[in-house]
Amino acid sequence: MNALISSTFSLAGKSILVSGASSGIGAHFAKVLAKAGCHEIRTDSPNTHVATVPIDVNQLDSITKGVKEAEKSLKGGIGVLNVLINCSGIANPKLSVDTNEKDWDNVLDVNLKGNFFMATEFAKRLIEVKEAGSVINVASILSLRPGSRQANYCASKAAMLMFNKVHAIEWSRYSIRSNCICPGYFATEMNGDFFESDAGKKYLSKIPPKRLGKLSELNGPLLLLASDASSFMTGTEIVVDLGHTNAAL
Repeated sequence: MNALISSTFSLAGKSILVSGASSGIGAHFAKVLAKAGCHEIRTDSPNTHVATVPIDVNQLDSITKGVKEAEKSLKGGIGVLNVLINCSGIANPKLSVDTNEKDWDNVLDVNLKGNFFMATEFAKRLIEVKEAGSVINVASILSLRPGSRQANYCASKAAMLMFNKVHAIEWSRYSIRSNCICPGYFATEMNGDFFESDAGKKYLSKIPPKRLGKLSELNGPLLLLASDASSFMTGTEIVVDLGHTNAAL
Protein backbone atom coordinates (compact mmCIF):
# COMPACT_ATOMS: atom_id res chain seq x y z
CA MET A 1 0.00 0.00 0.00
CA ASN A 2 2.85 2.42 0.80
CA ALA A 3 4.37 1.84 -2.63
CA LEU A 4 1.00 2.49 -4.27
CA ILE A 5 0.50 5.74 -2.37
CA SER A 6 4.05 6.82 -3.06
CA SER A 7 3.74 6.25 -6.80
CA THR A 8 0.29 7.84 -6.99
CA PHE A 9 1.43 11.14 -5.48
CA SER A 10 4.97 11.07 -6.85
CA LEU A 11 6.44 14.21 -8.39
CA ALA A 12 9.55 12.43 -9.60
CA GLY A 13 10.60 13.80 -12.96
CA LYS A 14 8.22 16.75 -12.87
CA SER A 15 9.43 20.29 -13.42
CA ILE A 16 7.53 22.88 -11.42
CA LEU A 17 7.41 26.66 -11.56
CA VAL A 18 6.17 28.49 -8.46
CA SER A 19 5.30 32.17 -8.71
CA GLY A 20 5.11 34.22 -5.53
CA ALA A 21 7.58 31.93 -3.80
CA SER A 22 9.55 34.61 -1.97
CA SER A 23 7.35 34.42 1.13
CA GLY A 24 4.21 32.98 2.72
CA ILE A 25 2.33 30.08 1.16
CA GLY A 26 4.43 30.22 -2.01
CA ALA A 27 7.70 29.83 -0.11
CA HIS A 28 6.24 26.91 1.83
CA PHE A 29 5.03 25.23 -1.37
CA ALA A 30 8.49 25.60 -2.93
CA LYS A 31 10.11 23.77 -0.02
CA VAL A 32 7.50 21.01 0.01
CA LEU A 33 7.82 20.43 -3.73
CA ALA A 34 11.61 20.38 -3.58
CA LYS A 35 11.45 17.62 -0.98
CA ALA A 36 8.90 15.72 -3.08
CA GLY A 37 11.40 15.11 -5.88
CA CYS A 38 10.53 17.58 -8.65
CA HIS A 39 13.30 18.97 -10.84
CA GLU A 40 12.78 22.70 -10.86
CA ILE A 41 11.14 25.28 -8.65
CA ARG A 42 11.02 29.05 -8.93
CA THR A 43 11.74 30.38 -5.49
CA ASP A 44 13.53 33.21 -3.76
CA SER A 45 14.10 31.12 -0.65
CA PRO A 46 17.79 30.46 0.14
CA ASN A 47 16.77 27.32 2.05
CA THR A 48 15.58 25.53 -1.09
CA HIS A 49 18.33 23.93 -3.13
CA VAL A 50 16.95 24.61 -6.59
CA ALA A 51 17.42 27.24 -9.28
CA THR A 52 15.99 30.72 -8.80
CA VAL A 53 14.18 32.63 -11.53
CA PRO A 54 13.10 36.22 -10.79
CA ILE A 55 9.70 37.10 -12.26
CA ASP A 56 7.76 40.35 -11.89
CA VAL A 57 4.17 39.32 -12.59
CA ASN A 58 3.28 42.98 -13.14
CA GLN A 59 5.37 42.93 -16.31
CA LEU A 60 4.32 40.66 -19.17
CA ASP A 61 7.83 40.71 -20.65
CA SER A 62 9.19 39.52 -17.31
CA ILE A 63 6.70 36.62 -17.26
CA THR A 64 7.70 35.50 -20.76
CA LYS A 65 11.41 35.83 -20.00
CA GLY A 66 11.05 34.10 -16.62
CA VAL A 67 9.33 31.05 -18.06
CA LYS A 68 12.05 30.73 -20.71
CA GLU A 69 14.81 31.12 -18.12
CA ALA A 70 13.21 28.46 -15.92
CA GLU A 71 13.18 26.04 -18.83
CA LYS A 72 16.83 26.74 -19.63
CA SER A 73 17.89 25.99 -16.08
CA LEU A 74 16.08 22.65 -15.84
CA LYS A 75 18.25 19.80 -14.68
CA GLY A 76 18.92 16.92 -17.01
CA GLY A 77 17.96 18.89 -20.10
CA ILE A 78 14.25 18.24 -19.67
CA GLY A 79 13.44 21.54 -21.34
CA VAL A 80 9.79 21.98 -20.41
CA LEU A 81 7.84 22.78 -17.27
CA ASN A 82 5.08 20.37 -16.24
CA VAL A 83 3.32 22.22 -13.42
CA LEU A 84 2.67 25.86 -12.57
CA ILE A 85 1.79 26.95 -9.03
CA ASN A 86 0.21 30.40 -9.39
CA CYS A 87 0.76 31.86 -5.94
CA SER A 88 1.49 35.55 -6.42
CA GLY A 89 -0.75 37.74 -4.32
CA ILE A 90 -1.01 40.98 -2.35
CA ALA A 91 -3.69 42.66 -0.25
CA ASN A 92 -4.46 46.21 0.77
CA PRO A 93 -7.42 46.15 3.18
CA LYS A 94 -9.52 49.31 3.04
CA LEU A 95 -13.15 50.25 3.05
CA SER A 96 -14.42 50.68 -0.50
CA VAL A 97 -15.05 54.39 0.02
CA ASP A 98 -11.39 54.80 1.03
CA THR A 99 -10.02 52.77 -1.89
CA ASN A 100 -8.46 54.84 -4.65
CA GLU A 101 -7.63 53.84 -8.19
CA LYS A 102 -4.04 52.93 -7.34
CA ASP A 103 -5.17 50.70 -4.45
CA TRP A 104 -7.51 48.89 -6.81
CA ASP A 105 -5.05 48.56 -9.69
CA ASN A 106 -2.15 47.34 -7.54
CA VAL A 107 -4.14 44.39 -6.15
CA LEU A 108 -5.86 43.48 -9.43
CA ASP A 109 -2.62 43.76 -11.42
CA VAL A 110 -0.89 41.13 -9.28
CA ASN A 111 -3.70 38.85 -8.16
CA LEU A 112 -5.69 38.78 -11.36
CA LYS A 113 -3.72 40.04 -14.35
CA GLY A 114 -0.37 38.67 -13.21
CA ASN A 115 -1.70 35.20 -12.39
CA PHE A 116 -3.79 35.09 -15.58
CA PHE A 117 -0.78 35.80 -17.79
CA MET A 118 1.46 33.44 -15.83
CA ALA A 119 -1.05 30.67 -16.57
CA THR A 120 -1.46 31.56 -20.24
CA GLU A 121 2.28 31.86 -20.87
CA PHE A 122 2.81 28.47 -19.23
CA ALA A 123 0.00 26.92 -21.31
CA LYS A 124 1.27 28.45 -24.57
CA ARG A 125 4.62 26.78 -24.06
CA LEU A 126 3.06 23.38 -23.34
CA ILE A 127 0.78 23.66 -26.37
CA GLU A 128 3.78 24.57 -28.53
CA VAL A 129 5.75 21.48 -27.53
CA LYS A 130 2.66 19.24 -27.32
CA GLU A 131 3.14 18.32 -23.66
CA ALA A 132 0.56 17.77 -20.92
CA GLY A 133 0.61 19.87 -17.76
CA SER A 134 -1.18 21.17 -14.70
CA VAL A 135 -1.90 24.68 -13.42
CA ILE A 136 -2.66 25.19 -9.73
CA ASN A 137 -4.12 28.62 -9.01
CA VAL A 138 -3.94 29.63 -5.37
CA ALA A 139 -7.12 31.59 -4.73
CA SER A 140 -8.75 32.12 -1.31
CA ILE A 141 -11.91 31.53 0.68
CA LEU A 142 -12.46 35.21 -0.11
CA SER A 143 -13.11 33.99 -3.64
CA LEU A 144 -16.27 32.42 -2.21
CA ARG A 145 -17.38 34.66 0.64
CA PRO A 146 -17.05 38.44 1.16
CA GLY A 147 -14.57 39.95 3.58
CA SER A 148 -14.83 43.40 5.14
CA ARG A 149 -12.36 45.93 3.75
CA GLN A 150 -11.39 43.51 0.99
CA ALA A 151 -13.40 44.53 -2.09
CA ASN A 152 -10.34 44.61 -4.36
CA TYR A 153 -8.88 41.38 -2.97
CA CYS A 154 -12.21 39.51 -3.08
CA ALA A 155 -12.84 40.67 -6.64
CA SER A 156 -9.40 39.53 -7.79
CA LYS A 157 -9.64 36.10 -6.19
CA ALA A 158 -13.23 35.49 -7.31
CA ALA A 159 -12.16 36.31 -10.87
CA MET A 160 -9.34 33.78 -10.54
CA LEU A 161 -11.90 31.03 -9.90
CA MET A 162 -13.70 31.94 -13.11
CA PHE A 163 -10.65 32.15 -15.37
CA ASN A 164 -9.57 28.83 -13.87
CA LYS A 165 -12.82 27.24 -15.10
CA VAL A 166 -12.50 28.84 -18.54
CA HIS A 167 -8.91 27.64 -18.85
CA ALA A 168 -9.98 24.13 -17.88
CA ILE A 169 -12.43 24.11 -20.77
CA GLU A 170 -10.09 25.72 -23.30
CA TRP A 171 -7.04 23.62 -22.46
CA SER A 172 -8.56 20.18 -21.94
CA ARG A 173 -7.96 19.34 -25.61
CA TYR A 174 -4.24 19.83 -24.94
CA SER A 175 -4.24 17.68 -21.77
CA ILE A 176 -3.56 20.74 -19.61
CA ARG A 177 -5.52 20.76 -16.36
CA SER A 178 -6.36 23.85 -14.30
CA ASN A 179 -7.52 23.74 -10.68
CA CYS A 180 -7.67 26.04 -7.66
CA ILE A 181 -6.76 25.77 -4.01
CA CYS A 182 -8.81 28.11 -1.79
CA PRO A 183 -6.98 28.43 1.54
CA GLY A 184 -8.61 29.79 4.65
CA TYR A 185 -6.49 31.90 7.00
CA PHE A 186 -2.90 30.76 7.44
CA ALA A 187 -0.19 32.67 9.25
CA THR A 188 1.93 34.51 6.68
CA GLU A 189 3.84 37.75 6.42
CA MET A 190 0.76 39.32 4.87
CA ASN A 191 -1.55 38.80 7.86
CA GLY A 192 0.71 37.92 10.80
CA ASP A 193 0.53 41.31 12.51
CA PHE A 194 -3.27 41.38 12.39
CA PHE A 195 -3.75 37.93 13.88
CA GLU A 196 -1.33 38.77 16.69
CA SER A 197 -3.45 41.80 17.59
CA ASP A 198 -6.43 41.78 19.94
CA ALA A 199 -8.75 42.35 16.98
CA GLY A 200 -7.23 39.38 15.15
CA LYS A 201 -7.50 37.08 18.15
CA LYS A 202 -11.11 38.13 18.65
CA TYR A 203 -11.85 37.37 15.01
CA LEU A 204 -10.32 33.89 15.27
CA SER A 205 -12.42 33.13 18.34
CA LYS A 206 -15.59 33.68 16.30
CA ILE A 207 -14.88 31.53 13.24
CA PRO A 208 -15.42 27.72 13.09
CA PRO A 209 -11.71 26.71 13.05
CA LYS A 210 -10.95 28.88 16.12
CA ARG A 211 -7.36 29.07 14.87
CA LEU A 212 -5.14 29.76 11.91
CA GLY A 213 -4.27 26.91 9.62
CA LYS A 214 -0.82 25.35 9.70
CA LEU A 215 1.02 25.62 6.39
CA SER A 216 1.63 21.87 6.51
CA GLU A 217 -2.14 21.40 6.27
CA LEU A 218 -1.94 22.62 2.67
CA ASN A 219 0.56 19.94 1.68
CA GLY A 220 -2.05 17.29 0.83
CA PRO A 221 -4.09 19.41 -1.60
CA LEU A 222 -0.88 20.72 -3.17
CA LEU A 223 0.59 17.26 -3.79
CA LEU A 224 -2.76 15.97 -5.04
CA LEU A 225 -3.07 18.65 -7.72
CA ALA A 226 0.63 18.72 -8.64
CA SER A 227 0.80 14.95 -9.14
CA ASP A 228 -0.96 12.55 -11.47
CA ALA A 229 -3.24 11.59 -8.58
CA SER A 230 -5.53 14.37 -9.85
CA SER A 231 -5.40 13.29 -13.51
CA PHE A 232 -9.23 13.32 -13.76
CA MET A 233 -9.66 16.71 -12.07
CA THR A 234 -9.89 20.05 -13.84
CA GLY A 235 -11.85 23.27 -13.47
CA THR A 236 -12.49 22.73 -9.78
CA GLU A 237 -11.44 24.25 -6.47
CA ILE A 238 -10.38 22.63 -3.21
CA VAL A 239 -11.32 24.62 -0.11
CA VAL A 240 -8.90 24.22 2.81
CA ASP A 241 -10.38 26.14 5.75
CA LEU A 242 -11.62 23.67 8.42
CA GLY A 243 -15.20 24.73 7.77
CA HIS A 244 -14.72 28.50 7.83
CA THR A 245 -16.86 29.06 4.71
CA ASN A 246 -19.54 26.81 6.20
CA ALA A 247 -20.16 29.28 9.02
CA ALA A 248 -23.82 30.08 9.55
CA LEU A 249 -24.88 33.52 8.39
